[in-house]
Amino acid sequence: MLDHALERPSFYTFTQRLWYRPGRQQAYVNEWIRPRPGDRILDVGCGPGTLLTWMPDVDYTGYDPNPRYIAEASAHFGRRGRFHCGYLTHIPDGEIGRFDIVLANGVLHHLSDDQVRQVMSLASQALKPRGRMVTRDGCYERGQKGLARWLMKWDRGAFVRTQEGYDALFQRSFEVVRVAILRDALRLPYSLIHFEAVKRGDA
Repeated sequence: MLDHALERPSFYTFTQRLWYRPGRQQAYVNEWIRPRPGDRILDVGCGPGTLLTWMPDVDYTGYDPNPRYIAEASAHFGRRGRFHCGYLTHIPDGEIGRFDIVLANGVLHHLSDDQVRQVMSLASQALKPRGRMVTRDGCYERGQKGLARWLMKWDRGAFVRTQEGYDALFQRSFEVVRVAILRDALRLPYSLIHFEAVKRGDA
């Protein structure tokens, strides 16, 4: 029932505001994404586009398979970005090597290892030299409290991993330059792992 409700943009946005502590979304944008005016950003799994709320004037392209999310994003942020309904399956010729940042926010824990590697390959194709990929997902940890582990187990994503599990998936296409686990970003006990990486050969 909760999974079905979260497919509705209004309920999804409400839960994001409810679960995240005040200022933490802004901090994620400022400290990890670090967008500059004019940056070209590709957001894989953009949802209703709410991260744009905390960004400057960037050149934004978002993909999401949920048509309700895309309709909501287009209605609220259509003047600030382009939104495509569907999965990112290829990078158009004119877009290869043109993006400064690729985002996969809360996406990787929904994907199998093979699917993640495909996303990583597409992200690498899309990025400029020195371009960055930034991700954020739930993760398992040693000694994790029971409620936090239970919440991970019942997350909509079926592929919540450990830090080592996520890190291994970056290695083919990216060099991880920064990783951190935040345990106080949500009002619930939850571990969110953040990665910042650059293309192999560009680190």
